Amino acid sequence: MGYIFPKRFQLYGLVELSYKIYSTEYSNKKIHSENSVKIFTQHYKLGATGYIYHPKLLIFSGDITYQKQNQEFTNSSIFEKKYKDKGYSLNTVFLPYRPVSLMFYINKLDSQLDDPTLPVDYTTNSRGLQLKITGRKIPTILFNYDYWDYKSTKILYKRKPLINPDEDYYYDDDDYYYDDDEYGEDSENNNSPYTFIKKLDYIKTKRYSIDVTGNLKSLKTLYGINYEFQDYTSTLRNYNANYFRSRTVTRFKNKSIFSTSLQYSSLDIYDLLHFIISLRLTPLGKLEHDYSYEYFWYHGKPAYLYNTEQKIFYHRLKSLLTYRFSQRFRARLDLNYKIGERNGENESSYGFGLNVLFIFFSLHLIMDSLIKNLLIKAKYHSMISVWAYPPIS
Repeated sequence: MGYIFPKRFQLYGLVELSYKIYSTEYSNKKIHSENSVKIFTQHYKLGATGYIYHPKLLIFSGDITYQKQNQEFTNSSIFEKKYKDKGYSLNTVFLPYRPVSLMFYINKLDSQLDDPTLPVDYTTNSRGLQLKITGRKIPTILFNYDYWDYKSTKILYKRKPLINPDEDYYYDDDDYYYDDDEYGEDSENNNSPYTFIKKLDYIKTKRYSIDVTGNLKSLKTLYGINYEFQDYTSTLRNYNANYFRSRTVTRFKNKSIFSTSLQYSSLDIYDLLHFIISLRLTPLGKLEHDYSYEYFWYHGKPAYLYNTEQKIFYHRLKSLLTYRFSQRFRARLDLNYKIGERNGENESSYGFGLNVLFIFFSLHLIMDSLIKNLLIKAKYHSMISVWAYPPIS
C-alpha cells in the first residue's frame, strides 16, 4: 500500500479583513427612521504541519488564531459591541501508518464579548487521546479519552437593596425590596440604584469510550459495538452516564439483508433500552417485502425538570409491502401492530397505510385503530390525501 507522506515542515497562514454595512430606512407621513450596522472583522491564522525524524514515527499539525470584530449599531443612538477570539490547536499522531497508533490533541479558545448590556468572557478547553488498533485478521478497535470544559463570566446589573423601604416598593426573586428613589447607606454609589456582580457558569465533561468494528467474513456480517462512559459536571447538574450501542448487518447470497440495532442508555434522569430486528427478503417477482420487530423500554426518573415518574414500553411489528406494476406505477402497503403501556395504561394500536404512486400523483390512505381492553373496544379514524409527485427518472 502506498502512502502520501507530509512534508518535513510546512508553514501556512491566513490574513482576512472584511468591512460590511447593513442599513434600513423606513418612512411614512408621520415616522421616519434609519438603522445601520457596521461590521469590521480581522482574522489572522498561522499554522504548521510536518513530521519529526520520519513521517512513519510522528506527524503533527497545529495553528494559532486571532479574530477581532467591531460592530457599530446606529439608531436613535450609537453603541458598539466588540468581540475578541484567540486560541490554538495541536494534533499529533505517533506511528500513524502502523497497526497500533496513538493520537493526541489539545485545543483552547478564549473569547471576550464587550457588550454594553451584558459583557461576557468565556474559555473553552478540550484535549484527548485515541489509541487505534487495526489489522487484517482482527477488528478495528478505538480507545478514546476526551475532556471538554467551558467557563463563562458574565457581568450582571443588580439593584441595591434598601435598608428602610417605604410603601412604594416592589419584590423580586432574591427577596430584596427596592425603591427607585431611595438607596441604603451601604450603597457603593448613591447616584445609581445598580451594582455590578460577576456570575460564573461552567461545564466539564470527561468521556471514555471504546469502539469495535469488524467483518465476520464467514457469516458475511458487518458489526459495530460502542460503549461510552461520561462524567458531567456543571453549575446546574452533575451526573454519570453510560451508553451502549451495537449494530450488525448480514447479507445473504439471495440478496436478503438481516440487520439488528441495540441501544442502552443510563443517566440520572432516565434509563432507556431500544432493540430493532429488520429483515429485507428477496423480492418475489415484482413484490418487495420488509419485516421488522421493535422493543422499546423507558423509565423516566424524577429530576429537577419534572417531579413525576414515567414508564413506557411497547412491542411493535411492522411490514412494508411494495408492488411495482411498472417503472412509473407502484403501490405500497404499510402494516403495523403495537402492544404497550404508558404509566400503567394500555397504549396499544394497529393500523395500515396505503400508497398508490403514479407519475404525477399519489393517493395516500391511512387507517389506525386504538386498542383497549384486549382488542374489545376500538376507535377508528381515516385520512385521505392527494398530492403531486415529480416525474420519475
